[in-house]
Amino acid sequence: MLDIKKVYIDTRFKTPDSKSDSDFFIELPRSLNVPEDTICYVTDIVIPVSWTTIGARNNQLYLYTNYTVWPGFETRSHHTITLPSKNYNGVSFADALKTALNTMNTIYDDKLVFDVVYNANDNEITIGQLNHPECLVYLLSSADLQVGKFWSSPVSKTSIHSMNGILRIGSESYKLSAAAPYVSHIDLHTIRNLYITSSTLASYNTISKFDNDVIIKKIPVRAQPGQMLFDSADAGYDFLDVSRRALSRIDFRLQDSYGNIVNLRNNHWSFSLVFQNRS
Repeated sequence: MLDIKKVYIDTRFKTPDSKSDSDFFIELPRSLNVPEDTICYVTDIVIPVSWTTIGARNNQLYLYTNYTVWPGFETRSHHTITLPSKNYNGVSFADALKTALNTMNTIYDDKLVFDVVYNANDNEITIGQLNHPECLVYLLSSADLQVGKFWSSPVSKTSIHSMNGILRIGSESYKLSAAAPYVSHIDLHTIRNLYITSSTLASYNTISKFDNDVIIKKIPVRAQPGQMLFDSADAGYDFLDVSRRALSRIDFRLQDSYGNIVNLRNNHWSFSLVFQNRS
């Protein structure tokens, strides 16, 4: 027999040891002993769309340069450029990327000059290196970074905060030269789905490509920045088996499709847990 049918979760009441409103614990007023054959729905979700297009999860571009000073003598260097965390459209993103590239420290007598142009009609960006045909610039893929290709040493997957998803740079690094600019469509919808995870409520019966097996709810992002995102339980199958558990302290995380904790910039959000007998 269920003595509690519904639990309301609001991040305003997270525990003091919680890391953020997207990575937190909730202490229930009293322990709940959940009986056999009990399922749970995550519903009544209300989340402000307050994250930014570019943030700590995706604000860096990794580059490797190979400059032929004269035949037989080359200089190689590694660069990481970082864009400010904010919301961008195509034009402002291209302008910010151009500024960052042209202020990149280099070891050459005269700096590399880049041009970045956004074509609104085709949602397309062009990145060109203008003044040194003898210099190759590689826009590095995350896969190459992880194995240390074109980089000083391998970089762990969790330490890579790449904007490659926006620029559509896939598993291979792109060799950029004065004669061959990088041209691609861009994707500024950097978070299309949110995932609520909880090791307390999950049964470890889900899998994902971003190494997370404690997902308890997927939320499509159907609201624009500055709006509120609402989502409720899908009837019939979108439930959790929470049989035979004692619930008192529950952990929750709000993550994106790459496993990053979503930064809501100190905005609160809420949802409900609805418990039912399976039969």
